[in-house]
Amino acid sequence: MKNRLYNSNNRAVINEFGVVQQVTNYYPFGGVFSTNGAAYAKSPDAQPYKYNGKELDRTHGLDWYDYGARNYDAPLCRWHSIDPLCEKYYNISPYAYCANNPVMLIDPDGREVYISGSLANMAVQQLQAKVGKKIQLSLSSDNKLCYNVVGKGRLNKSSQNVIKFIDDSNITVNLITTDKNKTSTGNLFIGGAFMGNNVKLNTDGDVVHTTAYQEVNPQVLEKADTYAGKGTFVMHELSEAYEGAKLSVEQKTSSPNSGDENSVYKTAHKKATYQPAVYTRYYDRNGNVISTQQGAVRVEWYVKPNNESTNETIIQTIP
Repeated sequence: MKNRLYNSNNRAVINEFGVVQQVTNYYPFGGVFSTNGAAYAKSPDAQPYKYNGKELDRTHGLDWYDYGARNYDAPLCRWHSIDPLCEKYYNISPYAYCANNPVMLIDPDGREVYISGSLANMAVQQLQAKVGKKIQLSLSSDNKLCYNVVGKGRLNKSSQNVIKFIDDSNITVNLITTDKNKTSTGNLFIGGAFMGNNVKLNTDGDVVHTTAYQEVNPQVLEKADTYAGKGTFVMHELSEAYEGAKLSVEQKTSSPNSGDENSVYKTAHKKATYQPAVYTRYYDRNGNVISTQQGAVRVEWYVKPNNESTNETIIQTIP
């Protein structure tokens, strides 16, 4: 078992009969706090995956943890090569593990969240408002979303979510911004649209990586945030793409766009972070409100505080 956030790291080794063979408790930086089953640890059958679930490479007695991109030396609390993204974090040593804060953070050799399109900076600003001041978000020159922990104390749930989305080694999210009210496939959307994902398998049929796509209009989402707190809706769109990718990883198959057969959209939408309801109103040619889309010549989408019928904010209209 692994407990990565806000505690030391703990691992238990259990054989096929359910017998616990070894339990190891680690300090946050990976030093061994206590262990039992030392005899098993030295046996040829010992599994090599230890601190943070990473393989302990015992070649030549170096005892380095293999994180894929770099090797980590737990006794020294440092990497043995520099961070390839170190130029984005001038205030942190390129050899520092988890920004010197492994109680709050993990480093799973993650991928990235990409935010692109004409309103990318607007989307980042909305996310920044949602996560608060303890982490700083920014976009790199190639549209990768980066974070830097700048505050002390426990991170809020939104901060934890964004860090999880960025650091997940199995999933890349592409959040594509636009100022239009139609998706790249020509379909009408209200603020955000689930655009499916692509699951890549190896020759053994195992998932290698999954890329998710979500199209958003931050101008509409900003209006939708009127009664929910800035960034609530764009956070929902980001998490919807991520949750959809997780579902597709479990199914080992790519998902089409929302509305298409076999899309994981509906389940992903329910699993995503909370967003308030968006309401729809239809008008006939005489300007009267009607109950159905049939015969409508104008449509409004709006948000309102709780169940009140006043103080609503219109977020999009057609035409």
